[in-house]
Amino acid sequence: MRQPLRIACLTTLAVCVVANCSSTDRDFGDASAGGDPSQGGDAGSPAGPRGGSSADGGDAPSDTAGAAGANATVTELAIVTPSLPGGRLNVPYEVQLLAEGGSGEGYQFELEGELAAGLELTFDGTIVGTPSETGEFAITVTVTDSNDSQTSRDFVLNVTRKRWLAYVSDELTAKQNLLYAVDLANPLLPRTELSPGLAAGEQVDTFTFAPDGSRLAFVVNRGEAKGYLRELYIADLSGVDAKPGVLIATQGGVYWPRARSWALDSSELLFGVETATDSYELFSVGAPDWSAVTKVADGWQADWISQGLALLYSKQGTGYARRGKDGFPAPQILTFSADLKVSNAATERAGFGREVAPCTGQAYFVDFKGGDSAAFETYTSYAFSPTADLIAIGRTSPSRVDLHRLAGYDAAAPLLTLDIPSACSIGWSQDGEWLTFVGADGEPHATHIGPGKPVNYNIEGVTMEGTNAPRSSPDGSWFGLLPRNLFVSSVGKDGPAAAVQVSGKLPNEKSDFIHDFRFAPNSASLYFYGEQEVSDVAGIYWVDLSGSQPAAYKKLYMPALGNIQQADWSADSTTVGYRVAESPNFPSSSPVNLYVSSVLEPAPKARRINRQLYCSAAGASTYCPGVSAFAFQP
Repeated sequence: MRQPLRIACLTTLAVCVVANCSSTDRDFGDASAGGDPSQGGDAGSPAGPRGGSSADGGDAPSDTAGAAGANATVTELAIVTPSLPGGRLNVPYEVQLLAEGGSGEGYQFELEGELAAGLELTFDGTIVGTPSETGEFAITVTVTDSNDSQTSRDFVLNVTRKRWLAYVSDELTAKQNLLYAVDLANPLLPRTELSPGLAAGEQVDTFTFAPDGSRLAFVVNRGEAKGYLRELYIADLSGVDAKPGVLIATQGGVYWPRARSWALDSSELLFGVETATDSYELFSVGAPDWSAVTKVADGWQADWISQGLALLYSKQGTGYARRGKDGFPAPQILTFSADLKVSNAATERAGFGREVAPCTGQAYFVDFKGGDSAAFETYTSYAFSPTADLIAIGRTSPSRVDLHRLAGYDAAAPLLTLDIPSACSIGWSQDGEWLTFVGADGEPHATHIGPGKPVNYNIEGVTMEGTNAPRSSPDGSWFGLLPRNLFVSSVGKDGPAAAVQVSGKLPNEKSDFIHDFRFAPNSASLYFYGEQEVSDVAGIYWVDLSGSQPAAYKKLYMPALGNIQQADWSADSTTVGYRVAESPNFPSSSPVNLYVSSVLEPAPKARRINRQLYCSAAGASTYCPGVSAFAFQP
């Protein structure tokens, strides 16, 4: 708890000491509307001064509620500020807490609890600073007057940030993909172009957010006129506004960075460059200035495993290296082919795998700290646990699923053997407590991996037509199963309950199906999309899972003709984004639009993000522009 200085304060009754908070320029606004969110305020906030900050398009947050009664005769000491206006990440914040009554003078304020990092409560009751973290911060403020009388009041300060959605589209110029960022926290959905001024034939190829969402890396392809030169840019999204990308690397052709190319704390990005034909080098750029580019090794891709450990891929093989104070040493080469990809990774472990034929793959495990490693030949499927300490292997002769501990791996001594016909798909829940798979007979299974003996359950009520393993919600409370319709099974102390169908009746049971689904990050709902109203036309729908039973689905969007191309959740589980190919001429020619729907609305609406798109004739062919990719800020 911060201990403020015990200095007599000249504040009497309810005098506001915030800069620009004099009686001549107070703006109390409308009690029902509150501040203008597009100007940095809080929609629907209580009557009082306009919210926001000067750096965010509004006035600094302030609260002078109760000042009207300053001249009244008051004997009881009280903090009269009713609540705290919300703050914005990395935006200056200043709010004066007001007291009245008691002795009427010498008010001194003390704090119990923790404010967001970067904020402090001064002795005279001003909460001031620039918050550097988001969240809800519960505090108790105590005021003491000159007679040493005291009273307290509880507050909650909610610090949020702009919620960015990035997307690539050629909506302005055909075949020229530009990168945009849209502020979803603003009802007007303002957007900022992040890609620099591109000439004809130049476009953004790919982009990826840093894990903390503070930056966005993207690659610009300069097109045929410049030999398809690929350049790396990084846009800063950490402040009040999204800043256009800054050129980082121009040498050769930048090989596309991906999500795992970012260090876990977002302080560094590794990226490959084709310096000559089939010759690749790995470079690093990072904090604090994001301008110094340093070569770290030969290679064309990199995946961070932990804060100091990265996998370095080359065309000749795959290696790993631990960052030291002088950078990366020469990679220690691992003996497997270059097309291996990271399956799951933990702090000091990683699992790799590749498919060598349908339902036949190879897996490799490395413990970078202990040095243990093991190679596996799998006959149907495999899956590493999220912490990469267990592997489940589907085998044949006889058909079964074996569960092994990776430390001290012994192919002849599995931790658990399930003598159930196995198929081509095995999955894990995010918490690593459930192993899921589908037997060759179509029976879905879930095995609980707890501190005791693993227990296998059949999920009743549904038969799987394909090989997709049941998927677990992030918190492990639900399983989703997708044969053709969508089913869910709640998970209780007695294991998974019988599955219940949450999608509607398919128009054509033979040709129509639900294409995909995904649980929200908070596990309280899911979306799914597919044909369930009109044959061959896919809509997208939402199901509330916050109760003991799934609620009836709600429609988010249904194109007249078309199909859902991509869908995803926002990190805060409030918004679903989706790309839709839609046109009277679908599927031969269709523009692709991007929509978002807030699941907090009683009747969620679809809001188009991009400009209206139209197909155009080009000689004998027709070209249709569209949104090619999107991603929510982490």
